[in-house]
Amino acid sequence: WLQALESDHLPVPRWLAFGEDGRGRAFLLVEAIPNGVELRQWLEENSDDLPARQRVGENLIEALARLHAIGVRHPDLSAKHVWVSADSLAVSFLDWQRASRRCPMSAHDRGRALALLHASISEVLVPPAQRFRWLRLYCRCAGLDRAYRRRLLAALRPASARLCKDRHYHSQRLPWKTSQPQRLVWLDGEAFCCIPSVAEELSAPEWRQCVLGESIDHDQDFSLLDGRKVRFRHRTYPVWHLGRIWQGLREGNWRAPELRRARLLFHLERHNVPTPRLLAFGQRNPAGGQADAFLLTEVIPNARHLVNYLAEARYLVEHLPHTPRDFREQLDSLHQLGATLALLHEAGCRLGLANQIVPLFWANDRWYVEPMESLRYVRKVPEAIRHRELLRLAHIVALQLGLRNALRVLRGYGLHERSQRRPLAQQLLRKGPSA
Repeated sequence: WLQALESDHLPVPRWLAFGEDGRGRAFLLVEAIPNGVELRQWLEENSDDLPARQRVGENLIEALARLHAIGVRHPDLSAKHVWVSADSLAVSFLDWQRASRRCPMSAHDRGRALALLHASISEVLVPPAQRFRWLRLYCRCAGLDRAYRRRLLAALRPASARLCKDRHYHSQRLPWKTSQPQRLVWLDGEAFCCIPSVAEELSAPEWRQCVLGESIDHDQDFSLLDGRKVRFRHRTYPVWHLGRIWQGLREGNWRAPELRRARLLFHLERHNVPTPRLLAFGQRNPAGGQADAFLLTEVIPNARHLVNYLAEARYLVEHLPHTPRDFREQLDSLHQLGATLALLHEAGCRLGLANQIVPLFWANDRWYVEPMESLRYVRKVPEAIRHRELLRLAHIVALQLGLRNALRVLRGYGLHERSQRRPLAQQLLRKGPSA
């Protein structure tokens, strides 16, 4: 694909080599884009440079029109797969695994491709007027007549409405947050992913022993050279592990719980949910052998679990002299508790709250979400489950600090109107907290 598209002078990464290694694993080596950044990041960083934004928009639309002119269909061409060279302002398209060629390209396929870009870029980055100019430029570059434009718009509108409701593209329209770049590190032929600030330190012999040493399940806390506390979790999974057997029967790729937890941390960070910082993770899954997985996260100092924090707040109110400032801090923390739960639900995750275990803790004047086993990603949390978890959380607060403070959690969640809070408040009253 890359060789054929490069011969047509289309914006694709330049391929350098491909083949198989000694273990039969396929590989593809492509040249890195010089000073390349993702389109959304470039638009955020150059919001005031109007001539450069206009040039990048023209390069993007002209390249997309040339791609469609030869009948290339790219079903995954969202904004995160468009990269901009900071030097030449040229654009490159990535992720060609599912691309296909179909001549001539229908108005429906063209409309969906444009709708995909529209749904994955926030209106803060590209306002509606600029989008309309891009659409007119596309029609002019593609040489579409008036009748074809009508068919294109008829396909574009419903596809845009459908994709904008998709949770996957909704997350791409969130305000751009530059996350820590990842680096692939090799230790004795094994690869794992980590951030550059700890890559060199993890290559040291003592870390090599932790990551690739004896296959023993353990959780251990360390201190990095810069003084940060980190927690290392290592687990082994035998061949007869039920999850591995099930995925083998389904001919799927098995992921250890540590990898699923790492993906969950990435997801929560993208949605601005406070969580412990992910530093590194990896998995070895040899065919017919024991699998190993590890997870390295930063430890939040002076963290207090929700139940302990509420118990301390109750003791402060009942036994110790307190000031109005103490009350304000307590009220702010209860509002933040509801707001954190709202962020978690908007990110498509639910707490679970199994066996009274609440994965929330207080540190640095904010609530953090701990990625425990009960925390689940479900794409979209139904309203009934939202209210159930909010009511459960408010009931835990009511047991320690009373119903009035529990209602502050409801307000922090976003239920500002009394009519919205009344049904949940009535359920709290019926539960009758003993405190």
